[in-house]
Amino acid sequence: MIYLDLRANAAVHKAFEGDFDVDQMILAITSLVPGARFVPKKTLLILDEIQDCAKRLARA
Repeated sequence: MIYLDLRANAAVHKAFEGDFDVDQMILAITSLVPGARFVPKKTLLILDEIQDCAKRLARA
């Protein structure tokens, strides 16, 4: 499980900028969050306070 609090960690907002490309988001999260490790079909990603990531929501 990877838990991201987007209010507490504004640096992670960078992972949701650009095209809506899941592979790119996974790479960005992995590089921005120490210890984040995605295992295909096993990892649960929780995005808390996603409303604080306005750029991503505006394009969704």
